[in-house]
Amino acid sequence: MHYIRQQWVADVAIGAATLVLGVLAIDGAFHVQRISDEGMASYVFPLLIGILLAVAGAVLCLIALHHRDRAEVQWPNRDGAIRIGVILASLGIYIAVIPLIGFVTSSGLMLAFHMWYLGRDRWYLTVAAGVLTAVVIYFVFIKILGLVLPRGILM
Repeated sequence: MHYIRQQWVADVAIGAATLVLGVLAIDGAFHVQRISDEGMASYVFPLLIGILLAVAGAVLCLIALHHRDRAEVQWPNRDGAIRIGVILASLGIYIAVIPLIGFVTSSGLMLAFHMWYLGRDRWYLTVAAGVLTAVVIYFVFIKILGLVLPRGILM
């Protein structure tokens, strides 16, 4: 049923997919329309993310091809597959709500949801991490770097 049985093949597949995603992000960055004349150009942040993804994907491919780890891939059981599906669905919802509630708020909520869903911390730490994430994103990316991010109806 599973086509990828050795770890190095899985690493090359993930690395190649990440590399392609990075190249697509780099290409997409040059198509971003400038929102404001203030601060950093609108394409800079997506361009940096694209470059980081492309480099990380290429490095993963090269390391996997060099070491050729023959360990057997451990595929997730049913519960693990459901968790992966919920996390992927939540990322889709996150992307969909960014225009509605803004990048800052949706990022804080996404982090809090992931912490809660994966059961890593107590509820008050989850809420605090979500709020702290939103505050840090706001000050670092909007106030300090001057990036123009989707504000949504709350900002």
